Parts: sequence; C-alpha cells; structure tokens
Amino acid sequence: MFDRGQNISGINFEIIFTTAYESYALKAIKFSALDYILKPIDADDFKKTVKRLKEKLIQTNLSERLKVLFHNLNSNDSSKKITIPTSEGLTFLDITDIIYCEADASYTHIFTTNQTKITVSKPLKHFEKLLFDNHFFRIHNSHLINLKHIKNYTKGKGGYVTMNNNNNNTAIDVSTRQKNEFLKLFIK
Repeated sequence: MFDRGQNISGINFEIIFTTAYESYALKAIKFSALDYILKPIDADDFKKTVKRLKEKLIQTNLSERLKVLFHNLNSNDSSKKITIPTSEGLTFLDITDIIYCEADASYTHIFTTNQTKITVSKPLKHFEKLLFDNHFFRIHNSHLINLKHIKNYTKGKGGYVTMNNNNNNTAIDVSTRQKNEFLKLFIK
C-alpha cells in the first residue's frame, strides 16, 4: 500500500484496489480508485467492476471526442483535428499534418508530416467523407491526398503527384478517371 502523505499526480489510468483487508477501503477512496474489491474476489463483484471500468472508459473517450468537436467548430481550417481510433486508443491529429492516406483492403494507412504511419481499421472511403471539405482529393482508388502537401505533378496517361513529406518525396499515381477533375483544381 502507499506510504502516508504519498501523492500520485498525472494519473492516466484507473485504479481498482484488491485486498483482503477492509481497512484499506478508506485509502482506496482517498486515491480516487474506481472500485475496491475484497478478497476472496466474488465473480459478480468482479463483473460489476469491469462493467464500471468499461463505462468510465467510454465516457472518457466521449469527453475527448467532444473536446475535438468543439475545437473544430470554433477554429479555422488550419487548426481542425480528427479523432483516429487505433489499437492503443484514440489519436487526435491535426488535419494539416496529414500528407496522404493509403487504402489497404479495409484498413487505411495515414502518413503524417512527422513521418509517422498510423494504421486504422476503417476503409479509405471513411476518410474521404470525413476530409472532403478540407483540401483533400481522392486521386486514385487507393490514395487520398492533402492538396496542400503536393510538391509537383508529372504528366503521363494519368500522371503522378509527388507529395512533399519532408525529405521523403512520395510519388502517387493519378488515375486516368480522376486526372481531369484533379487538374481542374489547379487550372482556373
């Protein structure tokens, strides 16, 4: 157990105390524990605690997502964020930091300006709809690009764009079906 006067700050997890001593219940409350389970652990008590934990995590995620929503409603295009569900939790990403998204069956790989690749279990169509009004264009069946990160366009049957992602320039094909629509964005 904790020493008297010991403080824990910056907790980014939930605490569930399990002990054989009822006398520690007060300390559990002082440390803002989610729950307190007395040993031997009763299966029903354990199930109730797990249910409370799930509800708390859902509420926390909802709260974070609402913060992002209100941030986006009160900001201009250059500071909007999206919430990306990952295997570890949620990532809050500035839209301007996304260079391009790449389809991989029912997954999408998101490539960012800080040279990270985030894999999400959502199809590219989800991000196409989400980013539609934010300077993104689906240039190919498998690629959605941020128009603000294009370095150049090279002519060809469909041609290809070179994305400016720091020192790693990435060439992405433009489909022949999307070529005219894509070029209309730049030729006025």
